[in-house]
Amino acid sequence: MSIARRNIITFKMFNKEEFQSLKNFLETLKGDIIKCSGCGISIRSYKKIFEHTLNIEMNINDNELTTLAKGLYFMSKNVDKPLFIYDDKRINNIPIQNVMIASFGSSGQFLKVGNDVNDIKMLAASGEGGSSFLGLSRLISQMSNLNHLEAIKMATSGDNWKVDLCIKDLHKHFDKLCELEMDSYQIKETTYNYGNYSGSLLSSKFGKVSLDIVDIKDIKTEDVVSSILHSTVSNNTRMMYLAAKTEDIKVAYVCGNFMTYNPIRRICLKTVNQCQGFFKVL
Repeated sequence: MSIARRNIITFKMFNKEEFQSLKNFLETLKGDIIKCSGCGISIRSYKKIFEHTLNIEMNINDNELTTLAKGLYFMSKNVDKPLFIYDDKRINNIPIQNVMIASFGSSGQFLKVGNDVNDIKMLAASGEGGSSFLGLSRLISQMSNLNHLEAIKMATSGDNWKVDLCIKDLHKHFDKLCELEMDSYQIKETTYNYGNYSGSLLSSKFGKVSLDIVDIKDIKTEDVVSSILHSTVSNNTRMMYLAAKTEDIKVAYVCGNFMTYNPIRRICLKTVNQCQGFFKVL
């Protein structure tokens, strides 16, 4: 939410848990607000309450990414003396044109910002994100009150490779199936050749379970939740990369509440580094 008042623009994050504190903040500015705008489905639901109790008019835009793109463009053009500067030579002169804005929120959404703020195009949406991860985690754990932080802690205490299949595991599995045939030809050693790929790369999520490589009884809930987390983040990251590659985009600005957790950022950056033709992710 942005609140404009006499040459001052105040930005506030909104969620239903902070409704009362935000309402109290707006009440202190009553009569001094020139314009009040917000974006997202959640704040639209509270629009009538704000307007009725505070007697202010609110402008709502459901498209959060378009709003974010315009906000970034506005800040870059109008704020010549920012309050905080991150000085890192590796990311100096980052463009604001022909870039991607990738949102890792309830689901993954990927926008292209072209030559100016009005040149915005939706590239892709994954339908998979933080809500998917939390929902599946609740189903697996049978904990209906599980929140995001608790689910992520559960995932980080598990081991996704207890259920996920890497290329090396796949080769070894099928080689084991033909051991008798190899013995009949007096083949004593197997040289693993994975082509241009590393044997540690993912072959299939939950693949070890499907090939009976592991005993289901040995798999913990935390291992399954860990696999779900890695799958959710890496799938969105790969979609981001492929969409960027298709549009010849070299820089992606990543945002969204799901990305505020360190384990999520680590998985995202690890996946980006595995992609060919590395591009910058901020």
